[in-house]
Amino acid sequence: MVDFENAAINAFQSSFGKTTSPVGMSACFFHLQKSILRKLQDLGLKNNYENDSEFAYNVHKISALAFLQPSDVAQAFDDLYPSLPPMLEPVMDYFEDTYIGRRRPNGRATPRFSIDL
Repeated sequence: MVDFENAAINAFQSSFGKTTSPVGMSACFFHLQKSILRKLQDLGLKNNYENDSEFAYNVHKISALAFLQPSDVAQAFDDLYPSLPPMLEPVMDYFEDTYIGRRRPNGRATPRFSIDL
């Protein structure tokens, strides 16, 4: 298990090779949530998260995408996006760019971190 750090991911892959095996590398859910909370703080939305339970519930829906099969995440993201309040659009854009890949006419762009993590 690794956090979302390219250096750690690259070191693991150079030592053990790239694998999609269930016993291979996986990312840490704690660090995924931490990155979302850091984005909320950057956007000045941390107070909303801490004091508005409905807002926090919607944020948790984003991080819950991590529990889906990798092949289902992009579609679930696309389904979730319009159901969330407009205030969360910058967070969703960040999540899409970082973990899913921005939708393009010919598919999705490469995310910063592989969806298979």
